[in-house]
Amino acid sequence: MILWGRLFAGGDLSRPSPVAAARALAIPVLLVASRTDEQISFRHAERLREALRGNPTAEFSFGDYGRHGELGPELEARIRRFFLKHLGAPRPQARLPATADG
Repeated sequence: MILWGRLFAGGDLSRPSPVAAARALAIPVLLVASRTDEQISFRHAERLREALRGNPTAEFSFGDYGRHGELGPELEARIRRFFLKHLGAPRPQARLPATADG
């Protein structure tokens, strides 16, 4: 893994560890984890939650959401609220003036 990380990402992907990186975060974080995820151990989310305890903007959504990547409407709403809270409502896109060629 270290070799592949150096070849494709330019460094050792195992450093810093996810826990060490999480400990250093001071930005809003929403950590979502399912106890029934078959790909990522729930214990990993618990370790990240512990590492993020010093971050007042960290939020957690732990539950029995189903398989990896399955969200459901309640979780989608939670994610939407998180982004609205920390990024604000989306701004309307500015319209560019029409050009002669389209």
